[in-house]
Amino acid sequence: MEQAQQAVGGASNPLDSQGLCLLSLDGGGVRGLAALYTLKGIMSRLNYERHQEGKPPAKPCEIFDLIGGTSTGGLMAIMLGRLEMDVDECISKFSQISEEIFRERSSWFFLDRKARIKGRFDSKNLERAVRAVLKERNVAENEMLDDGVSRGCKVFVCATSKDTKEVKRLRSYTIPDELNIKPTIVEAALATSAATSFFDPVTIGFRTFVDGGVGANNPVNQVEQEASNIWCPKSGDLKPLVKCFVSIGTGNTGKAALDYNAAKFAQALVDLTTDTEFTAKDFIARWRGHYEEGRYFRFSVDHGIENLDLAEYRAQGLIEAAADDYIHHQEQKFKIQSCVQNLLKKEIKAGKDIENAIQRFQQSSPLPEAEPLDSEFTVPFDLTGIRYTAQFIGRVSELAQLRELLLSNEFNRRKVVVLQGLGGIGKTQLAIEFARRHQESFSSIFWISGKTREMLLHSLALVTRRLASEQNDEAIVEDMKDSKGIEKRAREALNWFALKGNNKWLIIFDNVDKDPSGEVEDDEAFPVEDFFPGADQGAIIITTRLRQLQELGDFIHLRTMAQDDALELLAASGKSSVFKDENDDWNSETLELIKKLDGLPLAIVLAGSYISRTGMKVAREITRTDQLAATLLLFLSSFDNQDIWYGLLEHGKSGWDAPEWFEEIVSDEVNFYTVIGTLSDYSFVEKKENAEGYSMHPVVQQWCQDYLKSAKNCKSIYIAAFACICNAIPSTNEQKFWILQQRLLPHANRLLPFFQENFSVLECLNDSKILEVVSRLGQLYTEQGKLAQAEVVLRRTLEKQEKILGADHLSTLDTVRYLAQLYWDLTKLAEAEAMILRALKGKEKVLDQSDTEILGLMNSLGAVLYLQERFDEAEVMYQRVIEANDNRKSGQDDIAAVKATNNLGGIRSTQGRVEDAKKLFRKSHEMARKSLGPDHTLTLKSLFNLAVIYHREKNLDEAEKIHQQVYDGYVKAFGANHLYTMDSLQKLANVLRDQGKLAASEQMYLQVLEEREKVYGENHRWTAEALQELGLNYKAQGRLEDAETTLLRALKSQEKAMGPTHDETLDIVEQLSLLYLEQGRHKEAEAMKGRVNQPPASEARENP
Repeated sequence: MEQAQQAVGGASNPLDSQGLCLLSLDGGGVRGLAALYTLKGIMSRLNYERHQEGKPPAKPCEIFDLIGGTSTGGLMAIMLGRLEMDVDECISKFSQISEEIFRERSSWFFLDRKARIKGRFDSKNLERAVRAVLKERNVAENEMLDDGVSRGCKVFVCATSKDTKEVKRLRSYTIPDELNIKPTIVEAALATSAATSFFDPVTIGFRTFVDGGVGANNPVNQVEQEASNIWCPKSGDLKPLVKCFVSIGTGNTGKAALDYNAAKFAQALVDLTTDTEFTAKDFIARWRGHYEEGRYFRFSVDHGIENLDLAEYRAQGLIEAAADDYIHHQEQKFKIQSCVQNLLKKEIKAGKDIENAIQRFQQSSPLPEAEPLDSEFTVPFDLTGIRYTAQFIGRVSELAQLRELLLSNEFNRRKVVVLQGLGGIGKTQLAIEFARRHQESFSSIFWISGKTREMLLHSLALVTRRLASEQNDEAIVEDMKDSKGIEKRAREALNWFALKGNNKWLIIFDNVDKDPSGEVEDDEAFPVEDFFPGADQGAIIITTRLRQLQELGDFIHLRTMAQDDALELLAASGKSSVFKDENDDWNSETLELIKKLDGLPLAIVLAGSYISRTGMKVAREITRTDQLAATLLLFLSSFDNQDIWYGLLEHGKSGWDAPEWFEEIVSDEVNFYTVIGTLSDYSFVEKKENAEGYSMHPVVQQWCQDYLKSAKNCKSIYIAAFACICNAIPSTNEQKFWILQQRLLPHANRLLPFFQENFSVLECLNDSKILEVVSRLGQLYTEQGKLAQAEVVLRRTLEKQEKILGADHLSTLDTVRYLAQLYWDLTKLAEAEAMILRALKGKEKVLDQSDTEILGLMNSLGAVLYLQERFDEAEVMYQRVIEANDNRKSGQDDIAAVKATNNLGGIRSTQGRVEDAKKLFRKSHEMARKSLGPDHTLTLKSLFNLAVIYHREKNLDEAEKIHQQVYDGYVKAFGANHLYTMDSLQKLANVLRDQGKLAASEQMYLQVLEEREKVYGENHRWTAEALQELGLNYKAQGRLEDAETTLLRALKSQEKAMGPTHDETLDIVEQLSLLYLEQGRHKEAEAMKGRVNQPPASEARENP
């Protein structure tokens, strides 16, 4: 590999001669010998080449700037780096130590009397073996790992803190601002080797450590982080400084376990066994550029020792043979040769100034002479419509990386760079600045919005306008009017990028932040790679918050700005005089502001321009940023992140004593949009395209929630969120109430865990309004079919209302009414009746008999009596409601009267008075349609009951038509999986079954069964009903075995739910009897028939 670049005057790139050489050594018991033999193969070849060039042989400590290891890899790191052994001596000493410690077990059991894992080998033998090696090297037995001597090769070993479970690095050197544990060489060797179940934990000072392999069996990430801390602590940008990074594994990885409980030992062992190779694959993906360029190498013997026990010290010959086969395999010979050629150019160790030296060279080095651009594909550079900063500051290293990765002469091969970082970190501005600086190196540059698939297609389609002649432009404009035309033009653009010879373009896919593989399905998410041009040519930059996109190309992670760059950017964004004192130094308030803004470029620019524009002092800007916008961000994170709007927050202004911060933010829309505008500018929230409201990225939300757990105002924020949601819940009397209900449900689900865990915090809100508001959350869950959640909320709220407000308080009685509705839906009819009577008696004391609430309660009582087949009592209630409605002077039918008319029709149907029932259902439908609209659930309910009658009369076409209309209406109102929707779907399936459309009806029944099992469980009345209908469908298909199995399940479920002699149970028994009879199984048929003491009950259930 040829790395050297010549700058003007012939200066060579310092990366070649003094760039960082890093060595990472895995753990793995005695299999560590395989790593040493692999390293021996590399060093032997390297010293042969050095001899050819007249150079003396070198030891690893003379080549590598940093060696890091875990477990046995840590032992080797100490010997190779701190004790400065050559590889042959290290092999000899490692074998000596292995034989000493593994020759005799201290215990054949890995559990002590308390079922905790204990060491099977004696730690004293390990300590004695390490001390013997030190003595042979004339090193004091108590010598510190970091003895204060500056050595060319730095060494660290990994050990895991038993208390915190964190990986700690024990170093042979000191890093400023880092916690530097000071072990002796012996203590460090024991700590990194204290593999759980092999050796006991090791105590250094007051801290206890176990084997570093527990958390980092492949320490390559630890080596990367440590090198960054040493050589580029401010920028954290290590890749440009690395000349050669070598990671050596031990075949199958070492095994360790974190949990000292035997029950969890096995699983932890498996997890850690696979850790090294997962880590290796992940690291290669992140360091793909170095891997492909021959600057990162991973070696690990791939077969021959995979079944070798970690303690098998007698297997040295086997390990040596396996390693020898591995390094002499043709593929590995090529890799080793490439690695050696890289290391051969290493002349001096990397100094502290290596980062600055490489950056100075890159800035002074001219670009390779570019090939002339093909005029056929040249498109003028244009930033129209793209926001960019004219005062770009900092990011020198990242610009150099982009330059190195994208501006080579290999334009015949596509190059992809992924710029990843938090919102507001400066990804877009960095990509645009690179494009502006190097626009003459590309034939065309196009900026493509990646926020959504729709926006990406639109941006690509606009490319064709830039390419088109005036004649074609009109046709393109016409195509841009619909989605098909836009997609057509977008594909044309991608085809243009793939044309032969068009290989010097640059595409910037900006803000690709929606994850198509996330747990929550997002219709706007898409795989960006689907929109890469087909030909292997050109260059692509992707800006994203998603770390997983690193697999698409070379990866640059943008960190926050260094303080000096941040200060310079702040001054450039405002009036520099505001930020400095009389000595022209940065004043303390400015330094505090930079600290608070945490190096986010967008936040710095916004703060600087705001201070400049308003003349506000820096101290006040800190207050404004921290206390208002930050609090709003935390507050919004407690909601569902996909749909937040001002109207939702506005509802929280009433019903409780809101905190000052909340009042200030939502007092009016101007205040709200001012504060949320700040968050939007920071990219913490995003304005929803073509819709009211904002969304928050899941990563930002998770960060806020983690922070909120320890925030002082945590309870205040959650209670404010409760107030907003509960106050927003619409009454069922409102037009299209279900639309807002569905919009609120995700927010309620988000807050429910807090409600369950922290209900006691509501004690401070001991007034009727807030408790009434919270009880409405239970009502929302009931009406949306979330019955378990509803019961949690309502029962807890009622207990508190009875205690604080009294049993007859109107708010308490409202909660009683909500509980009655819940018990009704759960078919706990006696409980429902008791609750309704309690609410009715309480309300009648203070309300007029014709009041809407009284009528609603009477109607509900009638419905519960009807479900208990107490038809005469139910009819009396319905008639009272209808009479009260007729006496009203408003001229508009009350919703209770619509329900009463519909339910009275149900009684007539049950009594066999079908024509009367039809008239009542049509009347209630017309009343509901006029008063409530065609999509209201009461309007649909009347149609539902009318369709049931048509079905009974065998008017199947009319029944199907109406049931389909009702089903579509319920889907629109409640969603596809709501209980009401499932009731409607089951009735539609019944009609289809009777029409012979058996495949379609089967799928419907399966869907109904799945949803009812989720809500009610296996042993419930409505679950049994779904099983029964599915069984009958199997019977109609001739699938008699499936029919029997399903009907038996239905019988078992109904027996447990309703009892063995209930009408609905006996209905299933009769169906089984008929099934057996048709199969000639007379004995079984007679046995079933004998259980039937009465005819099947008529359908008594009213549609909810």
